[in-house]
Amino acid sequence: MPTKINDYRILCETLEFLCIDVLSGRGINSIMGDLRGGKHYWNEQIFKTWARDSAFRLLYLFILGEIGSDVKDSNRAYNAALFVVSHCGIFERRTRKMVREAYEERFDVSAKQLRELDKWAFRPHSPEYSEDDLTTESEDLSFEFDYDYYSDRS
Repeated sequence: MPTKINDYRILCETLEFLCIDVLSGRGINSIMGDLRGGKHYWNEQIFKTWARDSAFRLLYLFILGEIGSDVKDSNRAYNAALFVVSHCGIFERRTRKMVREAYEERFDVSAKQLRELDKWAFRPHSPEYSEDDLTTESEDLSFEFDYDYYSDRS
């Protein structure tokens, strides 16, 4: 899909119209747990698949789902968005970009949060990339994952 949030909104609305339960009853806490929970898998590829599915659920939640309006839920949404945006070894460029856009569209983003999100720019990792590489995604099978960094900070 193109990297336009409106295209994902149409996809999410279509899934909802077709009565496909994308969230399966999950809320922001459960999705964040799913994002982090894959660390228990011994197979890196299974973990990435699990995490990427959870990233789509998060995107869907940001676009159409019900999220509480209190500060705590807003902070949880920010932490989940930051988790996806900051893990380029797990989530591909397009996924990170769309989650960030959906988050910024749904919530009032503070200047501090915006600065933190901006640390994770959507640029290629090496100078050998061409402009064409920015529009296609490849599987990067190497990743480093700091599980403790995103522990619950209530």
